[in-house]
Amino acid sequence: MEGKFIIPVPLLNIINGGEHAKNSTDIQEFMAVPAGFKKFRHAIQAGCEVYHSLYSLLASKGLGTTVGDEGGFAPSLGSNKEALELIVDAIEKAGYTPGKEFFIAIDTAATELFNSKDKTYNLKREGTSVKAEKFCSIYDSWVTDYPLNQYRRRPVLKMNGKNGAT
Repeated sequence: MEGKFIIPVPLLNIINGGEHAKNSTDIQEFMAVPAGFKKFRHAIQAGCEVYHSLYSLLASKGLGTTVGDEGGFAPSLGSNKEALELIVDAIEKAGYTPGKEFFIAIDTAATELFNSKDKTYNLKREGTSVKAEKFCSIYDSWVTDYPLNQYRRRPVLKMNGKNGAT
């Protein structure tokens, strides 16, 4: 085999929600993505620093620092957007630049939010249920407002001519 081997950029699960942490966010996973580093070991080191920075932020705000099923923190937050804001704050507190050295990835697990009876997505933390088009609009606002680079742009798809969950 010729050429260089390249180690992928890690996706570090730092806030758990959904089915992985019932009291946290609707979104299943929020991940820190240390994409602005040339060496894998530097990316991992920076990821650890952001994780510990997030721990300090959560503790200082009186939020839970217990972890969910996959190792991310599972604080009880008022909204899904609050998780994104906390991650941006943790990146900055650790001395890094969101959108340059770090990005955010999310795994929505939209099937867990989908109500097949009324064809809506139940966003408990937002206090609402929304149709697929509105759910996509929420996603788009997150992409605009936060340094998201790993996400499913359209968390929904059409199945048999009806909006359904992915």
